[in-house]
Amino acid sequence: MSVVPKTVVLVISTHGKVTVDDKDAEEHTFIFPAGIKMTKLNVSTYGECNIVDEDQMDTYVKKIKRNMRSLLSPRRTMKTFRSLASTFHKEDTSALKSLKPMYKALEQTLAEDKAGMDTGIDMTEAKDLHKIYRGYFSGFDRNYTMETKKTGDITLNKFYLRENKTATTNDWVIKAVNIPGEPDLMSWAVRQTRNGTSRITLEELVHMLRTYGVKEVIIFDFSCSDIGTKDLENDLNLRETRRNRRAFLSKHKPEYVRNTARLRRSARRRKIKTV
Repeated sequence: MSVVPKTVVLVISTHGKVTVDDKDAEEHTFIFPAGIKMTKLNVSTYGECNIVDEDQMDTYVKKIKRNMRSLLSPRRTMKTFRSLASTFHKEDTSALKSLKPMYKALEQTLAEDKAGMDTGIDMTEAKDLHKIYRGYFSGFDRNYTMETKKTGDITLNKFYLRENKTATTNDWVIKAVNIPGEPDLMSWAVRQTRNGTSRITLEELVHMLRTYGVKEVIIFDFSCSDIGTKDLENDLNLRETRRNRRAFLSKHKPEYVRNTARLRRSARRRKIKTV
């Protein structure tokens, strides 16, 4: 077992899911424990998936590692964290254009299927992908939020899940980038079989780190945040998801990552409204 530092930096790229008891219930939360604090970037908006590939994760991990000294310096932690978050947001914003042709192709395929045409592809998979892309595009302006948690704070719990065979060096893992060997903490927490699945909650992850003597955890969470029932068997539909997201965002008032381009767009919208 590697020596665990007092501050641990995690990059999460597994699937993620927020759970509720039923479609009208509030999201599951936990009370943040004593003796540890958390700074966390949530890339996906509440209720939607994130779209990120292995090459992107390789790039993001490298940038975090290049800035590790500043990130771990108490006087520079938040400035470095915000700078990295803004950089990732800008890159994701630039990548939106490359995703639109796929989204349009999916819409065309669904239209052909609805018209009774033989598309020659698995329509169940096509519909699932279309739902992911539609949610990603519609929720993008609410992506990239930051939060800090300390003793006693109510904290959104979240499941992190994967099929073990999908894990690579930087993708489909909970990577501790500043622990020697850069271990996958999913492998620490859950017994692994190549063809099996693994899952852990944020609450379990925080408590595990606390038992290793960790005082602070900095998390870059690139996982999805779609909403499902507590048994992880059923996702909420589009209308239910939107209703839950509105309620969640009105209660929690998240802090958004702001970059120059986004501020310019916001300024243009404000100017248009006042004309």
